[in-house]
Amino acid sequence: MGARSALLGLLLHYFIATTWATIYIFASRRLPLSRRPFLWGGLYGLVVYIVMNYVVVPLSRIGPRPTPPPVPLINAIAALVFCIGIPIALIARRYIPYKTS
Repeated sequence: MGARSALLGLLLHYFIATTWATIYIFASRRLPLSRRPFLWGGLYGLVVYIVMNYVVVPLSRIGPRPTPPPVPLINAIAALVFCIGIPIALIARRYIPYKTS
């Protein structure tokens, strides 16, 4: 649908990514997630994958999608774990204090 559609997709992508990062940041202020950023960040990336692919995408108007073959599926999960979950967890560990009460 052209440049407008591409721009909307870009804006929505960054909105969704910022929303997921904000959720983790708020959770890390209340829960001791920063003590084990690789564990919790990795699990968070997996949760992001599951929610986006099995809740958000089916609720969108994108229509039915074919099941991806195993290698791209593993790559998609790994990308969210290593490029989203763990970096967010490390940033939270570095900059966001954990509140005990």
